[in-house]
Amino acid sequence: MTRGDNADKGVHHEAMNRGTVGSTTAIAKGVFERAARWFHRDLFRLQRKTLALVLMCFVVSGCERCVHSVQAEEHEGDNEWNYQRVFGTRPPTVTVINSVVISYSYPWHLYPCYMGVVTTDDFEFELLVPRTWIEERLRLFAAVGGLQKDEDPFARRRLGARKDHPFRPWYAPKPLNSYDLYHDLTSATYVHMLVDKEIVGDRYRVFISKH
Repeated sequence: MTRGDNADKGVHHEAMNRGTVGSTTAIAKGVFERAARWFHRDLFRLQRKTLALVLMCFVVSGCERCVHSVQAEEHEGDNEWNYQRVFGTRPPTVTVINSVVISYSYPWHLYPCYMGVVTTDDFEFELLVPRTWIEERLRLFAAVGGLQKDEDPFARRRLGARKDHPFRPWYAPKPLNSYDLYHDLTSATYVHMLVDKEIVGDRYRVFISKH
Protein backbone atom coordinates (compact mmCIF):
# COMPACT_ATOMS: atom_id res chain seq x y z
CA MET A 1 0.00 0.00 0.00
CA THR A 2 1.42 3.37 -0.98
CA ARG A 3 1.56 6.53 1.11
CA GLY A 4 -1.15 8.02 -1.11
CA ASP A 5 -3.46 5.12 -0.41
CA ASN A 6 -2.97 5.56 3.32
CA ALA A 7 -3.79 9.23 3.03
CA ASP A 8 -6.98 8.53 1.12
CA LYS A 9 -8.00 5.93 3.69
CA GLY A 10 -7.43 8.43 6.53
CA VAL A 11 -9.52 11.04 4.80
CA HIS A 12 -12.28 8.49 4.29
CA HIS A 13 -12.29 7.47 7.98
CA GLU A 14 -12.32 11.12 9.06
CA ALA A 15 -15.32 11.81 6.83
CA MET A 16 -17.13 8.80 8.23
CA ASN A 17 -16.43 9.95 11.76
CA ARG A 18 -17.73 13.43 10.99
CA GLY A 19 -20.87 11.93 9.46
CA THR A 20 -21.45 9.74 12.49
CA VAL A 21 -20.99 12.66 14.85
CA GLY A 22 -23.29 14.78 12.70
CA SER A 23 -25.99 12.10 12.65
CA THR A 24 -25.77 11.61 16.41
CA THR A 25 -26.02 15.36 16.96
CA ALA A 26 -29.05 15.61 14.67
CA ILE A 27 -30.78 12.73 16.47
CA ALA A 28 -30.07 14.26 19.86
CA LYS A 29 -31.32 17.63 18.65
CA GLY A 30 -34.52 16.05 17.32
CA VAL A 31 -35.13 14.20 20.59
CA PHE A 32 -34.52 17.40 22.54
CA GLU A 33 -36.92 19.41 20.36
CA ARG A 34 -39.66 16.77 20.68
CA ALA A 35 -39.18 16.66 24.44
CA ALA A 36 -39.35 20.45 24.60
CA ARG A 37 -42.57 20.51 22.55
CA TRP A 38 -44.08 17.80 24.75
CA PHE A 39 -43.10 19.68 27.90
CA HIS A 40 -44.54 22.98 26.71
CA ARG A 41 -47.74 21.30 25.46
CA ASP A 42 -48.34 19.49 28.75
CA LEU A 43 -47.39 22.59 30.71
CA PHE A 44 -49.96 24.58 28.72
CA ARG A 45 -52.61 21.93 29.40
CA LEU A 46 -51.77 22.00 33.10
CA GLN A 47 -51.99 25.79 33.14
CA ARG A 48 -55.41 25.65 31.42
CA LYS A 49 -56.71 23.09 33.93
CA THR A 50 -55.37 25.14 36.83
CA LEU A 51 -56.96 28.32 35.44
CA ALA A 52 -60.29 26.53 34.95
CA LEU A 53 -60.17 25.24 38.54
CA VAL A 54 -59.39 28.72 39.88
CA LEU A 55 -62.26 30.24 37.87
CA MET A 56 -64.65 27.52 39.06
CA CYS A 57 -63.72 28.19 42.68
CA PHE A 58 -64.23 31.92 42.10
CA VAL A 59 -67.67 31.40 40.54
CA VAL A 60 -68.82 28.99 43.27
CA SER A 61 -67.58 31.34 45.96
CA GLY A 62 -69.31 34.29 44.27
CA CYS A 63 -72.59 32.39 43.89
CA GLU A 64 -72.51 31.39 47.55
CA ARG A 65 -72.03 35.02 48.57
CA CYS A 66 -74.90 36.00 46.26
CA VAL A 67 -77.25 33.44 47.81
CA HIS A 68 -76.42 34.49 51.37
CA SER A 69 -76.90 38.16 50.50
CA VAL A 70 -80.57 37.79 49.47
CA GLN A 71 -82.92 39.42 51.96
CA ALA A 72 -86.34 37.78 52.40
CA GLU A 73 -89.19 39.55 54.17
CA GLU A 74 -92.47 37.92 55.19
CA HIS A 75 -95.72 39.90 54.94
CA GLU A 76 -98.51 38.43 56.99
CA GLY A 77 -101.50 39.84 58.84
CA ASP A 78 -102.57 42.44 56.28
CA ASN A 79 -104.60 40.35 53.82
CA GLU A 80 -105.78 43.38 51.87
CA TRP A 81 -102.21 44.57 51.27
CA ASN A 82 -101.04 41.09 50.30
CA TYR A 83 -103.85 40.61 47.80
CA GLN A 84 -103.23 44.03 46.28
CA ARG A 85 -99.51 43.28 45.90
CA VAL A 86 -100.04 39.99 44.07
CA PHE A 87 -103.36 40.28 42.25
CA GLY A 88 -104.26 43.95 42.20
CA THR A 89 -107.44 45.55 43.52
CA ARG A 90 -109.63 43.07 45.38
CA PRO A 91 -113.17 42.79 44.00
CA PRO A 92 -115.97 42.69 46.61
CA THR A 93 -116.85 39.13 45.59
CA VAL A 94 -113.43 37.87 46.82
CA THR A 95 -112.74 37.17 50.49
CA VAL A 96 -109.16 36.69 51.68
CA ILE A 97 -109.17 34.17 54.52
CA ASN A 98 -105.42 33.68 54.92
CA SER A 99 -102.35 35.00 53.14
CA VAL A 100 -98.59 35.20 53.37
CA VAL A 101 -96.28 36.94 50.90
CA ILE A 102 -92.50 36.64 50.90
CA SER A 103 -90.66 39.40 49.06
CA TYR A 104 -86.97 39.36 48.17
CA SER A 105 -84.44 42.16 47.88
CA TYR A 106 -81.25 41.80 45.86
CA PRO A 107 -78.10 43.93 46.45
CA TRP A 108 -77.55 44.85 42.80
CA HIS A 109 -74.74 47.31 43.60
CA LEU A 110 -72.71 44.68 45.46
CA TYR A 111 -73.36 41.56 43.38
CA PRO A 112 -73.75 42.05 39.62
CA CYS A 113 -74.65 38.32 39.42
CA TYR A 114 -78.22 39.36 40.25
CA MET A 115 -78.61 41.35 37.06
CA GLY A 116 -81.49 39.81 35.11
CA VAL A 117 -82.92 37.87 38.07
CA VAL A 118 -86.72 37.90 38.15
CA THR A 119 -87.69 39.32 41.54
CA THR A 120 -91.26 38.11 41.85
CA ASP A 121 -92.65 37.32 45.28
CA ASP A 122 -93.50 33.92 46.69
CA PHE A 123 -96.95 33.61 48.21
CA GLU A 124 -99.78 31.45 49.56
CA PHE A 125 -103.43 32.49 49.68
CA GLU A 126 -106.66 30.95 50.92
CA LEU A 127 -109.59 32.68 49.20
CA LEU A 128 -113.33 32.45 48.70
CA VAL A 129 -113.99 33.41 45.08
CA PRO A 130 -116.68 33.19 42.39
CA ARG A 131 -116.18 30.93 39.38
CA THR A 132 -115.36 33.93 37.21
CA TRP A 133 -112.28 34.66 39.35
CA ILE A 134 -110.96 31.15 38.74
CA GLU A 135 -111.49 31.50 35.01
CA GLU A 136 -109.68 34.83 35.02
CA ARG A 137 -106.65 33.28 36.74
CA LEU A 138 -106.34 30.79 33.90
CA ARG A 139 -105.70 33.72 31.55
CA LEU A 140 -104.08 36.35 33.75
CA PHE A 141 -100.97 34.35 34.67
CA ALA A 142 -99.68 35.00 31.16
CA ALA A 143 -96.07 35.32 32.32
CA VAL A 144 -96.05 31.61 33.12
CA GLY A 145 -98.23 30.55 30.19
CA GLY A 146 -101.51 30.81 32.06
CA LEU A 147 -102.92 28.07 34.28
CA GLN A 148 -104.34 24.74 33.17
CA LYS A 149 -106.23 21.98 34.90
CA ASP A 150 -104.13 18.84 35.16
CA GLU A 151 -104.81 15.56 36.92
CA ASP A 152 -102.03 13.36 35.53
CA PRO A 153 -99.72 11.54 38.00
CA PHE A 154 -96.78 13.90 37.40
CA ALA A 155 -98.86 16.99 38.15
CA ARG A 156 -100.38 15.34 41.20
CA ARG A 157 -96.91 14.62 42.58
CA ARG A 158 -95.79 18.21 41.99
CA LEU A 159 -98.86 19.80 43.54
CA GLY A 160 -99.02 17.22 46.33
CA ALA A 161 -95.40 17.86 47.32
CA ARG A 162 -96.08 21.57 47.86
CA LYS A 163 -99.36 20.87 49.61
CA ASP A 164 -97.52 18.60 52.04
CA HIS A 165 -94.77 21.21 52.64
CA PRO A 166 -96.53 24.58 52.67
CA PHE A 167 -95.39 27.86 54.16
CA ARG A 168 -98.37 27.70 56.52
CA PRO A 169 -100.47 24.78 57.84
CA TRP A 170 -103.75 26.35 56.67
CA TYR A 171 -102.73 25.84 53.01
CA ALA A 172 -104.85 23.06 51.41
CA PRO A 173 -105.26 20.87 54.51
CA LYS A 174 -107.57 18.28 52.90
CA PRO A 175 -106.41 15.21 50.94
CA LEU A 176 -105.29 16.00 47.39
CA ASN A 177 -108.35 14.24 45.91
CA SER A 178 -110.52 16.95 47.49
CA TYR A 179 -109.28 19.55 45.00
CA ASP A 180 -109.33 20.33 41.31
CA LEU A 181 -105.68 20.85 40.40
CA TYR A 182 -104.24 23.65 38.27
CA HIS A 183 -100.69 24.75 37.54
CA ASP A 184 -98.81 27.05 35.19
CA LEU A 185 -97.33 25.88 31.89
CA THR A 186 -93.64 26.21 32.79
CA SER A 187 -91.52 23.11 33.33
CA ALA A 188 -90.99 24.12 36.97
CA THR A 189 -94.73 24.73 37.63
CA TYR A 190 -94.20 27.78 39.85
CA VAL A 191 -97.87 28.66 40.35
CA HIS A 192 -100.27 26.11 41.82
CA MET A 193 -103.99 26.51 42.33
CA LEU A 194 -106.10 23.98 44.25
CA VAL A 195 -109.86 24.50 44.07
CA ASP A 196 -111.92 22.75 46.73
CA LYS A 197 -114.57 20.57 45.11
CA GLU A 198 -116.97 21.43 47.94
CA ILE A 199 -118.69 24.69 46.98
CA VAL A 200 -119.37 27.25 49.74
CA GLY A 201 -122.71 28.82 48.77
CA ASP A 202 -122.03 30.28 45.33
CA ARG A 203 -118.28 30.57 45.81
CA TYR A 204 -115.25 28.30 45.75
CA ARG A 205 -112.49 27.88 48.33
CA VAL A 206 -109.22 28.38 46.44
CA PHE A 207 -105.66 27.83 47.58
CA ILE A 208 -103.20 29.49 45.24
CA SER A 209 -99.44 29.67 45.71
CA LYS A 210 -96.07 30.34 44.16
CA HIS A 211 -92.74 29.18 45.57
